[in-house]
Amino acid sequence: MRKCSRLSYDQKREIINYLIDNSSLSLRRVSEIFSSRFKKSISRRAINDLKLNKQKILGINPIYGRSSRFSKLRYSAIDSEIIAWIDYMESIGACLNDEIILSKATEIAALNGLFEFKASKGWLEKFKKRHNVKLRIFHGELGYTADEFKDQIEDFG
Repeated sequence: MRKCSRLSYDQKREIINYLIDNSSLSLRRVSEIFSSRFKKSISRRAINDLKLNKQKILGINPIYGRSSRFSKLRYSAIDSEIIAWIDYMESIGACLNDEIILSKATEIAALNGLFEFKASKGWLEKFKKRHNVKLRIFHGELGYTADEFKDQIEDFG
């Protein structure tokens, strides 16, 4: 029995762009090229499926590039706003922790009228995994900046 291996969305996009640029190549040849490039067994049928679903695959947000499956988020507005806020806070040098992110998510949900949203530890862990967010622990003098920034973070709302 053949082992199934799933391609990430970045790999799928790469194959689709290659198919667009090299439309004269056979699907079998494309499968051989990318099987050796990705070191995975990719069938001609899988390449054909990518070709048939290219609009759907190219329409998926690039932030999901490393994942191999995509599920529609119920609270995608909160995710995108939190990511933008985290990027901004890191650009000004703020130290963030889980509690600060959870309170900001609750605040954003209330502003968007999503009162059924619960910013739980489970939601936060999945959010961090989805968006590859890593919170660092700073020791020494940098460790004290979290308290100094806490008041500033609440002001940036």
